[in-house]
Amino acid sequence: MTSQVITRSENQYKFLGSLFKPQVFIYLLAFTLPFLGYIHIGSLPISIVYIFILIITILWVIRGLISSRWSFYFPREMLPMSLFLAIIILSFAWTNHLQNSLIRGVQIVAYYSIFLLAGTLLISERRIRWVIYMLICGAALSSLLGILQAAVGSLNPIPVVDIFYRGPLAKIILGSRTLQRIGDFGPTGPDILYRSRSIEGVGDIFRAFGMLEGPTIFGWFTATLAILMIGFYLIPVENDPGLSRKAGWGAFLGLVAVFLTWTRSAWLALVIGIAFIFAFRRAQNMSLLSKRWWWFGLLTTLLLGIILLIGYLTPDSSVGRMIVSAIGGPEASGSNAGRFQTALTAIDYLKDNPIKGIGFGNIGTLITTSGDVSDFSATFDTAHNTFLELGVELGLLGLLVFLWLQIEIFRGAILLIRQPNKTFLHALGVSLAGVWLTYLIIFMFGGNIVHPKWMTFWWLLAGLQAAARRVIRQSHQAFQSMG
Repeated sequence: MTSQVITRSENQYKFLGSLFKPQVFIYLLAFTLPFLGYIHIGSLPISIVYIFILIITILWVIRGLISSRWSFYFPREMLPMSLFLAIIILSFAWTNHLQNSLIRGVQIVAYYSIFLLAGTLLISERRIRWVIYMLICGAALSSLLGILQAAVGSLNPIPVVDIFYRGPLAKIILGSRTLQRIGDFGPTGPDILYRSRSIEGVGDIFRAFGMLEGPTIFGWFTATLAILMIGFYLIPVENDPGLSRKAGWGAFLGLVAVFLTWTRSAWLALVIGIAFIFAFRRAQNMSLLSKRWWWFGLLTTLLLGIILLIGYLTPDSSVGRMIVSAIGGPEASGSNAGRFQTALTAIDYLKDNPIKGIGFGNIGTLITTSGDVSDFSATFDTAHNTFLELGVELGLLGLLVFLWLQIEIFRGAILLIRQPNKTFLHALGVSLAGVWLTYLIIFMFGGNIVHPKWMTFWWLLAGLQAAARRVIRQSHQAFQSMG
């Protein structure tokens, strides 16, 4: 009896001790990332993401001090990443809005840290799998809640308002962009299917579910996660057959959630990402001369053509009008002209400051305060294009370094694709390559490279990819030493 009690106590101690391992908090970050919102300290919005990163860093430092063993991993992405960070810091010298630059610079340092932590702590394929499992579970639950939230938007919110109106927290908007768009394009008008109400008391809670942070960010984030899951669904992993089933359910919920956001750039990213996964799911290389790239281009064109055909064959339907509005014509979305004008304004700033730029994080302040763009033509405080925005803020050198970083990250996925078919690392490589492609598409429509959830996901996956390459290298070294 005594030995059983001792064994139980030891197991409890081991369990509690495992909770304070830094990699466990990376698993928790991966699971909760789709839900993470903001904590407001005074007037400063602090994302819970940064708190996670701080906890992981502290635990890693404590572990290193206790064990006196420090593990550092310096993947080849470190060089362009470090140079990119150095250019950002250098831009502080001539920025006109130092506070904006400092805040965004600190955010980039946080993402840089999660990349290094993921690459250093995920030292085995098992740990990398756990991150993928957590991402799938979190994405599926977040998508389900987003779908439910979209459904709630079609109901009368008055009873909810009556219950929570006197609560102490923030505002909430019931409904989804889909319901708003269908209402706008439908014969009954927007008031039938979409209602915007102020509900104090549940705003921050529902904001954590994802969609209420804004349908655009939710659509982008869920689209890239859906591509990751579609990859594991379509590419079999022999020693983990259940992974395909889990990823399939998550992908299905993610696709529905992305459609409900009615974010057209996320739709485009999904189409191109799905075509990529289909074309390269059995690939062993990414040669630009291979037939797979021709098949990818043909499949992408076919899918986009079918979507446009639906729009023109059903011009009187809500979906048809929304499709047509994305490309122009009398039903064109009003934001199209605003985005175009904002981009032209950003190009003017780039022409005036082609070498050093205007300072990191400053484009929003300049666009919204300049006389060149009105409230009707400048839709948000961004250039709506990451590459254009970085060119304006960091100059052409900063833009080139960022492009170099994109190339190095994509090359890292190619090394994983070369692993044998039906292995986990091969499926991971193809899936991540699809994710990087969707990010590239979305970067053409968005400029926020410091959004806590959106960019933490990017840097976390980049660190996970670097860790996978490290696992491959260590296995090769172990095989050679045995020989």
